[in-house]
Amino acid sequence: MLLDHVAIAVNDFDESVEFFSRLFGTKPNIEIDYGRGLKIAVFHLKNTRIEIMTPIREDTPISKFLQKRGNAVHHLAFRVSNLDEYLKKFPALTPVEKGITASRIVFLDLEATHRILIELLED
Repeated sequence: MLLDHVAIAVNDFDESVEFFSRLFGTKPNIEIDYGRGLKIAVFHLKNTRIEIMTPIREDTPISKFLQKRGNAVHHLAFRVSNLDEYLKKFPALTPVEKGITASRIVFLDLEATHRILIELLED
């Protein structure tokens, strides 16, 4: 298992991208996930990635998250070699689906993870 990325939900995308660009000394790749209703800046660091996310629609889970909590770490993502093995051990919150940077992803049930949102990715 390897830490793949940390995802941070933000209200002001441009301001946040500017800050993290200065902090990391690099520009991100910008992606739009129309299916999930997200605009994402992906910073590729030496040992992991940081994803800055903002909703592009009001009806998304990230919109609700930001209304409730404001800017905050949204989830931790770990890359695994056999997703099915983990799903035998832990209940899933979401169905397995295609991710932006992996062939298969799933979010684990919050009750099983002590209310910390964990994403598992598999190539």
